[in-house]
Amino acid sequence: MPQVHYFSFLRSPELPRPPFEPCDTSISTVFPNYTPEWCGQRAPAGYEAFRKAFADYQAAMAEAGTIMAGVGEDLLFSCMIYENSTGPQPADPMEIELIVQRLSFSGRPALDRANEAWNRLKFAQQKAFAGDPAAGSAAADVAALNDVITAYGRGIMNLEDAGELFKQCTTHPAMLAARSALEQEQASVGAAFTQMTGLYTKLEAEFQATQKVCKTVRVREEISAKDIRKAGAPATKSSGGATLVYPKTFDVGHKSKMLPLNVTSPAAGRATVSVKRGSKGIVATGGWVAEGAFGLLMSVPGGTKTGKVTVTFRLDSGVTVTGKVTLM
Repeated sequence: MPQVHYFSFLRSPELPRPPFEPCDTSISTVFPNYTPEWCGQRAPAGYEAFRKAFADYQAAMAEAGTIMAGVGEDLLFSCMIYENSTGPQPADPMEIELIVQRLSFSGRPALDRANEAWNRLKFAQQKAFAGDPAAGSAAADVAALNDVITAYGRGIMNLEDAGELFKQCTTHPAMLAARSALEQEQASVGAAFTQMTGLYTKLEAEFQATQKVCKTVRVREEISAKDIRKAGAPATKSSGGATLVYPKTFDVGHKSKMLPLNVTSPAAGRATVSVKRGSKGIVATGGWVAEGAFGLLMSVPGGTKTGKVTVTFRLDSGVTVTGKVTLM
């Protein structure tokens, strides 16, 4: 019989890129290395908790799906018909037992982590969408993510049942029955996976739509050294593969002015770029960053107190690079 690539759709569970960026759509089709999700002095209320819980849920569900996919494929190939053979190669019950045990040892704990993250996501959603027109839709989408956990849980139980059928895989009809159980489970969990990825995209769009269009930050291609030098002598700081290029000094004046920065990220992920004096934010932005370089123009309000401020680029992974700018 032909090989079946069981659960192949679960091999790429990454969250799709957001469908739009509210902060600077003019650059999105030209230079999409950074997709702002908020801009201001600090992250919106509930943003960080929402993002963290959302990311933890996605990671746990991706792990559970990968484990289930691997178990399904290993079960499939534990009982095969080879060329010129009259029947299937009998499955080894001990091998089946070891294959299925991965569901208890790794699959269920991953779903437990997803459930814990979902509880945090539900709580964070209430604050992140407080007073927003999208609150009802977001609440429904978050609730539906719990249904996906339930569907995956049923998938694990059905895979365990399929394992019992594969232990009896000694004849052609028995092999067909075992494979049929896998195909049914592939269809049901596949539907849950499709629902989940759709919910991811909806929540991304709903959350981004809660943020005001950015007026304080502009995303650009890398800013030339000549243009940075117009603002002040350039300085470069690097750490963990990340790099910041910025003017050492910056004349703020009486009107708002755009502070030029170049950022190079060593990896894709969620990131923040901030300009602060101590713990007080002056201007900041957060969102999705791709691996590579991009430029930012960050608005420093006119009349901002002079003196040193800290410019920071930070990935959610922990990679952080900081520099000092003297406002004049």
